[in-house]
Amino acid sequence: MAEHISELEIRNFRGFDQLRAENLGQFNLIVGDNNVGKTSFLEALLFDKDLKNWLTNLYAGLYYRGARIDDGEMGNLDSYFHDRNIKKIECKVKDGAGEAQNLRLEVLLSSGLSKTELDQLIVKNIGKNPFKYSAIQYRNDKKTDIQFIPVAGSGAVYVPYLANNNVFGFDLIKYYSENIQRRKSLKDELIQNLSALIPNLENIEISGSSEGDTFLLTLKDEEDARIINQYGEGTIKLLRVLLEVYICREKRIMIDEFGSGIHYSRLGRFYELILDSCEKNSVQFFATTHSKECIEAFVVAIKGLHLESKARILRLADTMSGVRMYTYTFEQFESALAADSEIR
Repeated sequence: MAEHISELEIRNFRGFDQLRAENLGQFNLIVGDNNVGKTSFLEALLFDKDLKNWLTNLYAGLYYRGARIDDGEMGNLDSYFHDRNIKKIECKVKDGAGEAQNLRLEVLLSSGLSKTELDQLIVKNIGKNPFKYSAIQYRNDKKTDIQFIPVAGSGAVYVPYLANNNVFGFDLIKYYSENIQRRKSLKDELIQNLSALIPNLENIEISGSSEGDTFLLTLKDEEDARIINQYGEGTIKLLRVLLEVYICREKRIMIDEFGSGIHYSRLGRFYELILDSCEKNSVQFFATTHSKECIEAFVVAIKGLHLESKARILRLADTMSGVRMYTYTFEQFESALAADSEIR
């Protein structure tokens, strides 16, 4: 069963004392004023039932923001707490079947752990001295796991979050090798999707060079193959998002400033390819944007794929009582767009 969520309530996270998002769909576009918390909401969606994964995801969020994560204390993890005097994040989640689960992450001094808990952590982290801080996870008020901060060996965990500056990286080689290269159906699908931006694309392989591994593209009407780096940022971004969609099959993916860096003439096709891939792979899509062109491209792609019933627009707004989330169905949002209402 797909791990999609229909509702999220987060407390004491970033700029949110409390934020509730209801009636979520499979395809969710997040809009709102600058600095209202769109990126923070994506980071809130990085919660995980596994404490080690949750911590790793949060550290990834810090990395993408350019924050230092090796400051000898808890790696700026406390910047996630709305009230830094209360070092815990509470997360209430409801899945597509309506079943609710309460998750809580608490940070405390390792000296505050019981001797049994500390001994268990030292055994799990053999060869390492106890860290100053630890994290505890509760599920429905039951303690389920404890980890030292920073969490050891966290780099092996995939993080389903694409920052605005994610374009080409050697992680793409790993994603392709592990998820696509040996699966003919997925490889054919990837080639077909990329053909929208690279006409006559015939094959894609990994090729080594003096500068490191990269992708080698074979075109039907050309003798010499090309490397992916010869193409524009939009093509490489499409490749990255498609590869990460395959990794996130039946889960969720979060993309910050989706569509930025893509020429406006290609935005509609870009959105259509990604959303169609999410639909085929049962991926729940969350993306932020502040661009009216991106919003319009999302609307056109949803209509072209007949996914209106699964689409939502989530608008974050700063109110007298704090930041609130408003959920629009596709029909409600399209009406507002047609009336030229301010929806960004």
